[in-house]
Amino acid sequence: MVWQIFPKLKDTEKETLELFKKHVELTLKAKQSFVELGTALIAGNFSLVEAKNKEIFEIERKADNVRRSIAKELYEGAFMPLMRTFLFDFAEALDDVVDCVQDAAEKILYFKNRKLPSKVKAKYNDMFAEVDKVIDLLNNIVNGLFKGNKNLKEKIKEAKLVEHNLDMIEKDVFDLVLLKQNKIEPVTTWLICDIAHLLAAIGDKVEESCDRVSVLSLIRLT
Repeated sequence: MVWQIFPKLKDTEKETLELFKKHVELTLKAKQSFVELGTALIAGNFSLVEAKNKEIFEIERKADNVRRSIAKELYEGAFMPLMRTFLFDFAEALDDVVDCVQDAAEKILYFKNRKLPSKVKAKYNDMFAEVDKVIDLLNNIVNGLFKGNKNLKEKIKEAKLVEHNLDMIEKDVFDLVLLKQNKIEPVTTWLICDIAHLLAAIGDKVEESCDRVSVLSLIRLT
């Protein structure tokens, strides 16, 4: 990968940026396992839900180690102080995406032996599709940032639209189980809403990462 945002990099700085690339690759892996977990949830295949949850746990652990390595490189002097601060914030924001995926995956385990209404399944299916889309966009945005792509604003706009879609579907789920006369027992009702909120939160975390990209892009242009 050519890191065009930063000219004349030192070796330690090149290594730091490669760590960002590695973190995004792990985020994509977590996303893929999470989407497969969602498919298994909707199909009622809880042995696969549990297996995918374990995969996500291991990926999150690796991503956290990469985040620590980025912090170590930055604190040991990679980049100038101002850029170092922005890159650290960016690393934290990226890691929050994987953390949020893991939080949702772990909470979904509590659906075991509970009945998920078909209308909720349909809404969840839509939300998993949007999560798939928004994390793919994040990958394109991060790689585009460091390659110096000129269409970052358009990609960020797309990601923000998907984040908005997730919020709207979350509201649909809340309306479905809280406003309509559905006979769903209270704990399951709470769990349905909480997981919808966590799915929407993944979009929020991607949007926060995109905000960091916008700042880094402005620094590059000044």
